[in-house]
Amino acid sequence: MRAPRTLHTAWILAVLGLAGCGRLHFDWLTPSNDGDDATVEAGMDAATPDAAAEAGMDAAATDAATPAMDAALADAAAADGGIDAGFTEVPNACRPADLARSAVVTFNTTVSGAGVASDTINFPVLVRIDDPAIIASVQLGAPDLRFTDTDCAPLSYEVERWDQTAGRAEVWVLVPQIDGDSATDSITMHYDDDVNGDVADAQDASAVFSNANGFVAVWHMNQAPTDGVRDSSQSANDLTHVSMEADDLGDSLIGQGIQFDAAGDEYLTRAEVSQLNGASFSLSAWMKRDVDQDGAFFAQGETQAALQSLHFTYRLGNTIRFAFYSCDTDSLGSVGADTTSYMHVVGTYSQSDSTQRLYVDGALNNSRTCGSLNTTGRLTVGSWRGLSRFFNGRMDEVRIESTSRSADWVKLCYETQRAGQTAVAVTP
Repeated sequence: MRAPRTLHTAWILAVLGLAGCGRLHFDWLTPSNDGDDATVEAGMDAATPDAAAEAGMDAAATDAATPAMDAALADAAAADGGIDAGFTEVPNACRPADLARSAVVTFNTTVSGAGVASDTINFPVLVRIDDPAIIASVQLGAPDLRFTDTDCAPLSYEVERWDQTAGRAEVWVLVPQIDGDSATDSITMHYDDDVNGDVADAQDASAVFSNANGFVAVWHMNQAPTDGVRDSSQSANDLTHVSMEADDLGDSLIGQGIQFDAAGDEYLTRAEVSQLNGASFSLSAWMKRDVDQDGAFFAQGETQAALQSLHFTYRLGNTIRFAFYSCDTDSLGSVGADTTSYMHVVGTYSQSDSTQRLYVDGALNNSRTCGSLNTTGRLTVGSWRGLSRFFNGRMDEVRIESTSRSADWVKLCYETQRAGQTAVAVTP
């Protein structure tokens, strides 16, 4: 955070003293409005007597005024201790009064970015920040951070991580609409408490991942599992651990993730999630497995009977199975053979057409017609019922949603969250 910026008397006098050298505009001090400025300036010119003489004075004064102005401004800047060397501040009409800087967050959904043709409504987008200057200028915990839409409406957001030491941050921002097939759609990020360090934290995870927007559980997997894994959604469906250790938390694809080891006894659990029964839903996770073996990342239901047991698992032989017991959708082709890279897997069920759909890395892999679930019993993450198929690898950004997400939604999730993504850019 920078020290408060003040305009000393020397600075003000230097500027005012040079005002007689011609009309002096202050566009660099205030947000521009080209239409209003043009109207006002035109009116001033029309009302000015002897405009031709004034124009001549302006022309003659310009050459003489410029060196003097430069020298005066340099002296005033030196007296003020300098003005943020190397930082060019761009005025922004949406910026809160107590924040000093802004950056543009641009979305690219063309074929060179996410490759999504349709508009996506109410989408929680991941904004990664790795600019050391931005990271360092924000206070610990990032209370002095805000986001606005193009109409200046404030946007809900959640900071998953803001790490000054590592120079990295991940923030989830709820965007009302991300335009399809566009490289110019954007929002604005505001930051740096320039006044007194007392800006209150405004993040609201439950608004970003609300029930109304279809979120039942969102586990960023960014807490030590021994402390419980917090649900960022409005539902507060937190997970508890079985046999996990604090050092199972480590660096991952999105901030941090949780490692499930080969001991065959580690998993996370909670009571049954009722929204999976008799309704449409989506399950998703990022994962990187360590070995080619059976391992469940989702399971719910204690009864082993048709449509009464949900299991979403890796299968031996580089296969993924999205199954309701006796109604299973297996991935086509070999998937997940690379144990060094993360994979995004999504299973959706649509009640309207009774169809399971399996997506791998943003693309539909397979589908099958199936009846709806009717499970009874707890949910487990990282094993099947806590009895077998213990997952061996790392998991990140695990979600349950109460709607069958569209193919474009799934693709936009993958393309904005994957390593090396080209769909979201932050420009100071």
